[in-house]
Amino acid sequence: MDARITRVEERLGRVEDSIESLRDFIGSEIQRALTAVQDNITAWAGSSVYYLLNLWSKSVTSVRYLKSDKPNLLEEYVPKVIECFVSSRFDSLQSELSDELGEDPLDNVEVLQDQLEFFPYLCRFQYEGCSSYLMKIVEPIMQSYMKEANLQIPMDSYELSITESKLAWFTHIVAAILKTKQMSGFSGESHEILDAEISACVLQLVNISDSGIHNKVYEYSRIKFGVSYNI
Repeated sequence: MDARITRVEERLGRVEDSIESLRDFIGSEIQRALTAVQDNITAWAGSSVYYLLNLWSKSVTSVRYLKSDKPNLLEEYVPKVIECFVSSRFDSLQSELSDELGEDPLDNVEVLQDQLEFFPYLCRFQYEGCSSYLMKIVEPIMQSYMKEANLQIPMDSYELSITESKLAWFTHIVAAILKTKQMSGFSGESHEILDAEISACVLQLVNISDSGIHNKVYEYSRIKFGVSYNI
């Protein structure tokens, strides 16, 4: 009997080792994929974004059905996916590879909707960290936007175009997150508070866009379009 118990314990030990090895392998592959995307902006182009985020969103939505208190890889890597997606959208605006990405999603509603269809589910999965990250990155961009207004930069300037495009992406991302609330079933007081905080950022952005030089000179604005389209 003792020999049988010993053999069972040995087998369980090997299974645990195999699971841990598999976990390490999956983690390394995920990190390698994220690194590849960061190094190659075109990896986020076209349908690649749609399928990658679709895969991640399905993984996130399935977590609620798992009965386990143990930490999982999603909790570790979803924030990295979120940051990778947002930074790649911003970087593509300034990259020399921008011409290779094809049509700008900000100028094509259907493409924009495809790219943002699944992203909000990732944000809702770890909403506190996601909202904090979004507000952190948008703050210096908004400050730059106000500075450019005070300097009365020409409306066709490259700097203004990049700044407005980044803020337009932010506006569309926030709108997608807020719209997803009802569909995903995420709720709770903490989510309500975070919804209000990121909404306040957009309203502040609208006030900046409607004031001073931005209102008088820049009649066409991707930011205004983003807000009006998502209302």
